[in-house]
Order: sequence, then structure tokens, then C-alpha cells
Amino acid sequence: MERRRDALSREVLKEFHADALSPHRARGKIAHISHRASVHLAQQGDAPSVDYAPFGNAVLPLLLIRRYVVALLPQRAALLVLLITALVLPVSAFAAFNFFSINENAAVMYDAPSLKAGKLYVASLHLPVEAVVKVEGWVKVRDSKGNLAWVEEKVLSEKRYVIVTVPLAEAYQAPNTNSPIAFKAQQDVVMEWLEPAVNGWVKVRHRDGQMGYVRTTQVWGS
Repeated sequence: MERRRDALSREVLKEFHADALSPHRARGKIAHISHRASVHLAQQGDAPSVDYAPFGNAVLPLLLIRRYVVALLPQRAALLVLLITALVLPVSAFAAFNFFSINENAAVMYDAPSLKAGKLYVASLHLPVEAVVKVEGWVKVRDSKGNLAWVEEKVLSEKRYVIVTVPLAEAYQAPNTNSPIAFKAQQDVVMEWLEPAVNGWVKVRHRDGQMGYVRTTQVWGS
């Protein structure tokens, strides 16, 4: 019995560690773990009545998982419960509105959600980022190059911007290439996002005040 318990412990840890940086994959694993939890506790004659909270397409009985990991992994139960609540539950907050921008002149990006973690780089004001997951005052974000990093939630703004990803983007006065060109913007120039993209065009404002429509294939963050 003890050998089987140790094997289950290692398996649970392996599953969570493997998906710690991918909350979307972790949700499926947690649904599977929660089912195993109910089976395990039922076998032990310890299956409590709990409220099942809907989570996307899965059901997440947190109490069952909590009791399961406490039973199997007393020395690491706190870690697993933290992973469950921190990496998975907050994802839904960003389901419909993923893009944010940096609202400080120099925001430090970290490799973990802690001020003691390693510093990766400094993000400039208005840089657009895509939120991936939220953890206790921290947000894991992705930039236009696909880099992942953690940033303090307080430095993020809901005001949206886009960044030019091609050598030279052309902004038109109307959303079609037959209209006059309003202005051009070089790669890595950040522009204010004004309206949702329609038919492959997004309305933006340059920092000098000029407005125009740019193709979504030439910018990131729309």
C-alpha cells in the first residue's frame, strides 16, 4: 500500500511539474486528478459532499483535490494546492480580454512571480503584452516576440497598444489599400489601439497624433 502511495505521489508531482508553465494544459490534468481524487477518497471511505465548481469544460472539485494531495503528499500538499489555485483558476479572467500594456517607463520583467526572482529584461512604457495567467498580484505575459515573463499586476494597464512587427508598416486613411497613406511606422514602433480589428484592419494612433488603419498582419496586439 505504501509503495502504491509513493508511486501515485510521484505521478501527481510529475504531472503538475510538467505543465506548471502551461495552465491551459494543466486544466485537463487537474480534471483528471480530481476524478482520481474522488475515487481514492471513496476507496478510503472518506468521500465528502462538496460543491463542484464549473471551470470551462472541466469540473474542479477543489476540496477533493485538497484532501487527496494532503493524503498522498503531506510534505508537498501546500505546493500542489498553490499550483492548483494560482495557475488554473485565474485563467478565466483573461478568457475574453487578453491584451494589456505597460503603464510605467521601465517595468522589470521576472522569470517567476516574485521580486526575488531573476530579472529578464525591462519593458518600456506602452509596450503591449498578452496576459497568460494571474497569480496573487502577478501576471504572466507574452510579448510580440513570444517571450514569456512575469510582471507585477500593478504595472499593467487596460489601455491597449499595438507594436509594428514588419520593417515598415503603412497606415491608410481608410481600411483599404486604395485610400491615401496617412503615415508610415517602422518596426517596433508602438501605436495606440483605437478600435477592434475588422476585416484584417485595425485603427491606430501614432504618438505624433496621426491616425490611420493598418493591416493586422503588420502589427501585434490587436
